Amino acid sequence: VDIPHFTREVTGDVKILPNFPYRAATFNVRGTGYYHDLGKFLADFENAFPHIRVQNLQLEPAISSSVSLTEDPEKLAFRMEIVALIKPML
Repeated sequence: VDIPHFTREVTGDVKILPNFPYRAATFNVRGTGYYHDLGKFLADFENAFPHIRVQNLQLEPAISSSVSLTEDPEKLAFRMEIVALIKPML
């Protein structure tokens, strides 16, 4: 899995519960990888960091994507958001 593009965090309110004491830091991540490698990466990532979640995962062939310069028809380009909870300073 190759992850050449990621953004700085964007902090905001968690929209799960009212008066929730944490805020959310969201990172946008783009990259490429083979289907099985990407699945293993996501499983390992979510198991290693149980308080961080992946959301809005989008997959497309890497050939038609601007993320990749590869000609490999087996690769996928992906975009996802990684959301982590943060405790605001009082």
